[in-house]
Amino acid sequence: MKIPYHRYKDYLEQAFGCNIRKVVVDAGFTCPNRDGTVSLGGCAYCSQQSFTPLTNHRLSITEQLNKGMGNLSMRFERCAFLAYFQPNSNTHASTETLRKFYDEALAADNIVGFAIGTRPDCIGEDVLDLLAEFADRTYVQLELGLQTANDQTLAQMNRGHTAGAFFEAAARARQRGLNVCAHIIVGLPGETETDFMHTARLLSEADLTGVKIHNFYVAKGSPLAEKYCREPFPLLTLAEYSSHVVSMLEVMPWKVCVQRLYGSVRNENLIAPEWGRKTNLIDQALLEEFSRRKTFQGRLA
Repeated sequence: MKIPYHRYKDYLEQAFGCNIRKVVVDAGFTCPNRDGTVSLGGCAYCSQQSFTPLTNHRLSITEQLNKGMGNLSMRFERCAFLAYFQPNSNTHASTETLRKFYDEALAADNIVGFAIGTRPDCIGEDVLDLLAEFADRTYVQLELGLQTANDQTLAQMNRGHTAGAFFEAAARARQRGLNVCAHIIVGLPGETETDFMHTARLLSEADLTGVKIHNFYVAKGSPLAEKYCREPFPLLTLAEYSSHVVSMLEVMPWKVCVQRLYGSVRNENLIAPEWGRKTNLIDQALLEEFSRRKTFQGRLA
């Protein structure tokens, strides 16, 4: 069956000629939305304990990569790997510190590049200079958190930046030739189809190379968890989520690689919705929605 969206997996296999997998590493960075640089308490939906997979920044970058590559090599044949700096904001440090960690990652055997998860307020000109320097000799993917283009929602979620800040940062990164992937969340409290499509249309105009879509879920340890347990608020059903995601992808150009269609959280850390535990059903629902509409990514772009 032809996949109706541009999978990042397919893009990487074509670019590198083999199966490419990400290995998550934790360099021990903090987040400006937690350490007081921007705010305290973090984003309202964020729970550090719910990160999947579990990481251990007490191990060196090399040790984490070797362990992760070893585990993945037992599951997948003919693999090469990207070092994925995921937990917290992975450009929230001096360029000297960043260079040390990135160099260590690239020195590991079978690492062909790296991906960096961070915030739009953590990529100054000095960081972009550094990333562009690395991009001249290896594959670099910059993953920037937007979550939504609705500034009111961003404020309610304590994101600490505006949508405009994201698009300005993404444009500066693209001007350097960097690959930029936007991270968005579908189903944030109070948002509707109008918000989801507004976000999708702005992203479709932003010359991005990738998008990562997460479903909103209530995770234990997040600021929203206490509120939800005290007075539950409406969450999207799986059918609603699938419909919104397909509509969003219809307006995104095919050149934008889809890195993820939903998020995952360890079962013991998930409060709601229940369908968030059933990734096989989410995959099925999304493909069925594409099929039902006889549609594909970029059809309305």
